Amino acid sequence: MKLIAILTSFLILGCSSEEDKICETYADMEVKCGGYPADQNKMTHKMAKGFCLEALGGDDMLNLGPEIECSKKIKECSAYARCEEAAETP
Repeated sequence: MKLIAILTSFLILGCSSEEDKICETYADMEVKCGGYPADQNKMTHKMAKGFCLEALGGDDMLNLGPEIECSKKIKECSAYARCEEAAETP
């Protein structure tokens, strides 16, 4: 019974993994700086977060690793764009 109470409290409090927090930040930056139409913000956020979680899970088919790293340290759009461009340069 105690175990159920503990698990329920974690779910209620919104306990999330480190990967989830990283991907939430990445998705926020994509919505904020990606230039997508405002009516697509919710969908953009969900897709960006999903692709990020896949990338962190080892299936980085879109090579998002560098962009995810940029979102961890940069919170301003022009600097984020420069970081993304630098990450794409071979």
